[in-house]
Amino acid sequence: MSNEEVNSDTQEDGYPTARITPSRKAYNSVASDVGIPSAVGELLDNSLDSAALQGINPVEVTIEHRTTDDGTEEFVYRDRAGGVEQEDMGVFLGLGRSREKRADEQNVGTFGIGAKKALKRLGDRLTIGSRHLRADQGWQYTVEPEWFETTNEDDDPNQWEFPLKEVDLEEGGTELRIQELSFDWDHHKEEVTDWIRTTYRKFLDPNSELDLILKLTIKDESGRVVVNEEGEVITVDDEKAGPLSPPEEVEWTYSPWLRGLHPRQFIGLEFNDPDWSEPIQTRVTVGLLKKGSRKQSGTFIYCQNRLVEGNLTGKKGGYGITHNALNNFNPSQHKRLRIEIELFGDASDLPWNSDKSRIQSSHKALSYTEKGVYWWLRLMADRHMAAGEYGTFPHTAAVFEPYDPDSDYRTRSEPEVVRVGDRQTDLIQGKKDRIQINEKPSNNYNEIQEVAHLATAHARLGIVAKSMDDMGLGTRARPTYEVMLGVEFQKAFYDKEEGRFDSLGAALLTTDAKSVFSETDKQTDEDDKTDWAVIADHLTPVTELPDISSWKIEDEDIDDIDTERRRLEDAASEDINIDENGERRIWEETWRQPLYDAQLALYIEDREDGVSISDLPTTDYSVKSFSKQEDKNDVTDDEKADMPTESDVGSAASQDTYSPLDCPECGAELEGNICDKCGFEFDVTDDEIGKISVDEFDSDSAVANLKNDKSITSPERADVGPITLQEFCQSHAELFGDELSEDLLADDKQLEQFLEQFIRNQQQKISVASEYVDIDRLTEMQSASSD
Repeated sequence: MSNEEVNSDTQEDGYPTARITPSRKAYNSVASDVGIPSAVGELLDNSLDSAALQGINPVEVTIEHRTTDDGTEEFVYRDRAGGVEQEDMGVFLGLGRSREKRADEQNVGTFGIGAKKALKRLGDRLTIGSRHLRADQGWQYTVEPEWFETTNEDDDPNQWEFPLKEVDLEEGGTELRIQELSFDWDHHKEEVTDWIRTTYRKFLDPNSELDLILKLTIKDESGRVVVNEEGEVITVDDEKAGPLSPPEEVEWTYSPWLRGLHPRQFIGLEFNDPDWSEPIQTRVTVGLLKKGSRKQSGTFIYCQNRLVEGNLTGKKGGYGITHNALNNFNPSQHKRLRIEIELFGDASDLPWNSDKSRIQSSHKALSYTEKGVYWWLRLMADRHMAAGEYGTFPHTAAVFEPYDPDSDYRTRSEPEVVRVGDRQTDLIQGKKDRIQINEKPSNNYNEIQEVAHLATAHARLGIVAKSMDDMGLGTRARPTYEVMLGVEFQKAFYDKEEGRFDSLGAALLTTDAKSVFSETDKQTDEDDKTDWAVIADHLTPVTELPDISSWKIEDEDIDDIDTERRRLEDAASEDINIDENGERRIWEETWRQPLYDAQLALYIEDREDGVSISDLPTTDYSVKSFSKQEDKNDVTDDEKADMPTESDVGSAASQDTYSPLDCPECGAELEGNICDKCGFEFDVTDDEIGKISVDEFDSDSAVANLKNDKSITSPERADVGPITLQEFCQSHAELFGDELSEDLLADDKQLEQFLEQFIRNQQQKISVASEYVDIDRLTEMQSASSD
């Protein structure tokens, strides 16, 4: 009997039979290379094909492993996909037979042997029943194990006739009961569940744009098989649990950097061959993952929306085929890159093998040499591949992770569709010999480097920009800036061994450090998933930011920032020792205030009087009186132009006109050598002001220079070397007056701190004096200082 003949006949008792061809020997051989997950997949493919053909959506499928009342173990597969008519009941087992009608671009059944292999692979006793959607009656038949036990002599195809019996089934329902199982369900349950979720993820997603949704329920004697939030396969008793869920949705990043790092979906490519029944249509999606993942990266190839192979990182994925194709895939560098290739056409023409588990990379629709999909991948994916490389950006996660379809700062909420069909046509027709695709990210990383530069400086100063406009950046930069800021703050102030912020870092936060930790999952290092971006919410926002364009900021080399920090620390140290309680400066440059206040808070936290920063008297302070020349040789031409000349000073003195200065005690504007606000008086005629050449010293380095200046010696000490600080101070005891005590001279560290503070005070006096004494007197004082 040929395969074209019907699969049923009528018995003498009036009931039909199901005829199945060819021989049992051939049937046994086809099941040898099928795995348990693939066998279940073949049954699902049949259900999807049937539902698509008959316009049923969604298609409901139940898989159950159970023990019957008589103790028989069985595996039951049920669907509501339209059912099979009585005269086609042999289609379930007849080799080479499948339905001639196909749904456009939906069929995944290919060679007419899928379900046959599956049933034989799962067990030896089969009961097959089905009721067509428009039939009044369902039919079933049973294949006993002995039918598969045959020899060449008695292998008669005509013996494959099974009586059909009436069965009560739902309209459009099919039930396959398998006994004498050839596998251990408990051993394969997790494997089968994971494989189905991965392979049919597009069908299982209830929000999918597909015209066909799969609702799959898996049960066993323990209850319903589900997947928990951690992705683990478990069994629950709750019968109200929903159908099997798909894996978590692919999390593309929608980062706005580099003209948009969001995914692109390229459509319109079409490949044809005389041997194919119809052209193969393709869709290629290229993007970067929000979080790097070895399992989710690489190339994933789908046929008819069914995943065939995924996580491909070699030539089969399109990498390293030739020097003109995509570069080689490096798992550590490209763990954010994901490419999805989707192919549609007649299932028998697509580049998969008979059990739909492997891709044929030499297939014309894929082949690089045939200008298939692999040839196009470099044009589509090279920029994403380069941008996804590990280490391309400072704080790579900051560039990708804050951006997803729900972000207020995203570039898009879905992949950008790029039509390339016309370009392929021009190539085929010879109108163009070179194709360009410009709809992809740029390769200019300067803007990201700029944000990293700013975030590094702000973090170490303990500030956060109140607005991106203040940084000259758009709002889209906010998430990246905040993550970079948080990570840099953590690097600077977080003690990994102690698991907490150091004292200065804690003082810079506008809330208790524990409150910051409560908003993070972990508090270890940046390789963990700690959301250090929350730190940005707990730093002081400022609108006036430092100009760091000339600051040197590199890894392990932040001298310019350290200089600012030391100066503010010195200012806090000086102010806390003013009068009995000290005072607090209010900086005109608001970005200086947080770090200064933090240093000030550390100086007073151990005081027994319970004084806080808010209790200290305040004084306005300008950076003009805070900054100082490191060395006369470092003065720029512009700065020299702004400095008063001798004639300027002389003229000011003779005409009693002058440029006002700020009082270093209270910050008020001076109009003479006595401050009208606080009464501070500058004695500019004191001869002893010139005993130390402080004008040439920076307060931070003055003492160090004195300690190492070999010119400050005497003939008697020629063989000894530079004088000590004690000797220097003793030789100028009249200058320091009663402040220079025996106890101070005996303590090197205290003496050094005392001398540094004294030099700073003298610098302030000289800067004021230069505005009020005549030039001859000032020159005389400076000459004396050289002695």
